[in-house]
Amino acid sequence: MIFFLNILDLSIYEFIELSYSTLAYFTEKNQKIFITHNFYSTISNYSKLKIEKFLNLISLDLNEAKTYSKKKFNENNIGLHITEESPLSKFPLLKIEDNYFCYSPELLNSGIKNFIYDYLKNKEKNNFCEKFGNVFEQYIELGLNSISANYIDEIQIKKIFNKSKVIDYIVDFDDCCLLIEAKAVEMNYFARINPINEVLNENFKKNIIKAVEQIYSLIDSNNKEIQLTNLKEKEIFAFVITYKQHYLGPGEEFWDELLYDSLNTFFQNSNIDPKILNPGRIFYIDISEFDTFIHCIYNNKNPYDILKKAFEFNTNSSKFNKKHTFLQHLETDELYVDNCPQYASEQFKIMHNNLLKNISVP
Repeated sequence: MIFFLNILDLSIYEFIELSYSTLAYFTEKNQKIFITHNFYSTISNYSKLKIEKFLNLISLDLNEAKTYSKKKFNENNIGLHITEESPLSKFPLLKIEDNYFCYSPELLNSGIKNFIYDYLKNKEKNNFCEKFGNVFEQYIELGLNSISANYIDEIQIKKIFNKSKVIDYIVDFDDCCLLIEAKAVEMNYFARINPINEVLNENFKKNIIKAVEQIYSLIDSNNKEIQLTNLKEKEIFAFVITYKQHYLGPGEEFWDELLYDSLNTFFQNSNIDPKILNPGRIFYIDISEFDTFIHCIYNNKNPYDILKKAFEFNTNSSKFNKKHTFLQHLETDELYVDNCPQYASEQFKIMHNNLLKNISVP
């Protein structure tokens, strides 16, 4: 992550702080439509050069926006445009002279939310996935530790099962075991706009499909030679956690649509019975859904009740009534109104208070 600072002379923390200030400015009730350098001059610890670098990262002037939009328009078949996100989410501000116009607060929020991930992935390429993967797992552990979860990590699991390829975490709750495999990946661009089976299979075979193989392999190993009694005796659920949302739908539907055919050879070669785990018990979630899940447990919700309810709802619902993201199972909970977990909200409060200290009031 030092790369971000070295190339841009702007730290990740500074980028987040300036982004937060910009988003707050455009989401005020008086509906401001453009921002100038004068606004940032009230944040006394930022030089004019740093503010300029920040704004250049998220804006294009009129000619640049035209050229960029035209290039993106011609990259794919016009029939696929309906499923694309706006190319301007990468540059959510329009620069006209010294004014920076916001296309919409929603577009701005979308752009800055993933900017650091997208920027570093594009610039570092070969080294990024491994580095970010380590940070991603540390963040998941932060969540598990915040609820004092009883879990074993990948290093311990490898020792127990004497395998080189295992899942990342086994979490032992009172009434169930939760298997977690973290994949710090996103669906590639073409797969997002053209999600046919051939394209998805090629995109997922090294991450999502591999994650499911690791889950079934571990359960099978424990069933054949019991190393963890609780894993044998308790109900099992599984999370495949990605950084961005993949919208893969309920586990059983994703299984029927794509996974079973993709995993058939694996099951045969490994002599594993796929019935050892109902595919509906596997939830494909992004990191924000994991945060909300942890937040619910932190506020005394039973993890087994959450998981069981989600599984049974989709199992017993018609195809048209199923909930297609894990978050939808949590939205009925009153906690969803304030779904930021403690470990994230504490950092936000520190940043917010530091920002207030540095703001100079004319």
